[in-house]
Amino acid sequence: MKRTSRATPSTRPAPSPTRGRGAGVAHGDISRIDLNAQFLQARDLIERQGESLFITGKAGTGKSTLLQYLRSTTNKETVVLAPTGVAALNVGGQTIHSFFQFPPTRIDPQAIPQRRDTKLFQKLELLIIDEVSMVRADVMDGIDAALRRYRENSAPFGGVQVVLCGDLFQLPPIVRDADLQLFFNQHYGGPYFFLAHVFAELRPYVLDLTTVYRQRDPAFIEVLNKIRERRLDAELFALLKQRVIPADGQPHEGNFLTLTTTNETAWHTNQARLDQIRAPSLTSSAVITGIFDPSAYPTEAELELKRGAQVMMLKNDPERRWVNGTLGIVSVLNEKKVRVKIA
Repeated sequence: MKRTSRATPSTRPAPSPTRGRGAGVAHGDISRIDLNAQFLQARDLIERQGESLFITGKAGTGKSTLLQYLRSTTNKETVVLAPTGVAALNVGGQTIHSFFQFPPTRIDPQAIPQRRDTKLFQKLELLIIDEVSMVRADVMDGIDAALRRYRENSAPFGGVQVVLCGDLFQLPPIVRDADLQLFFNQHYGGPYFFLAHVFAELRPYVLDLTTVYRQRDPAFIEVLNKIRERRLDAELFALLKQRVIPADGQPHEGNFLTLTTTNETAWHTNQARLDQIRAPSLTSSAVITGIFDPSAYPTEAELELKRGAQVMMLKNDPERRWVNGTLGIVSVLNEKKVRVKIA
């Protein structure tokens, strides 16, 4: 068994916009997608009304599924981008820096160099950016400046329709350098994408997805929402504590999920649990193509499994049999097959 991880090298030429499926679309059976009213509204806003759009919503509301649906059904020349290699992999797209050939430093919108070949950008009609909460304000203004220049169009984003997708309650932009943080505070008021100057000219329609697909238990959904909003009350906290097993270092029977603060602690915990299983192990080696920072791997490059081991799914199933985060137990394990029984 091999797991393939792909990343886009920073020197790779930008792909041509493609009609309908976008750049490197992640394939799936869109006939299985639950087309709720908000999904249909999003498509109407993009296809018929030509609106730029900010799609947001809490975890499990179908943001990734909606992007898959939109890119698979649009008739527009489309490119799908994301701020990191992993995020780009998840949507079958390309990183922002790779596509625009931005340097790995602060972006000066006034210093965007001219390109000799701008045909790709001239053809572009729809730009989708996923995980936009991680995009810095200077990068967003750099995208705007590049498209205006390459398309010779003074409209925001050079007249390209923009669809931004992400949850502002999740990962923020990474700004480690104190001088860079000072720059953002002075010039933007912070590093967040929505503080970019271009949004003084362009006000995307905000579509906040509300239907939760990932969980079905109303009480659990309420707990998650209150934690997300930092409004967890004593009653819901007590409900949550009923599911907690004290981390006293003693072995516990049954399958459960251990929450840790670091990947290293998680690895040691997983290895200890795996060592308790008296069964042969099978190790699978990842096949890694392109430039991919090891710290961004979705799991270990050498993944050891045993029959009876608990595993977590890291990707949504197009047939909706599981979602990202679903737990299961390895029931069949050999060189040709891994079968997991969903818990």
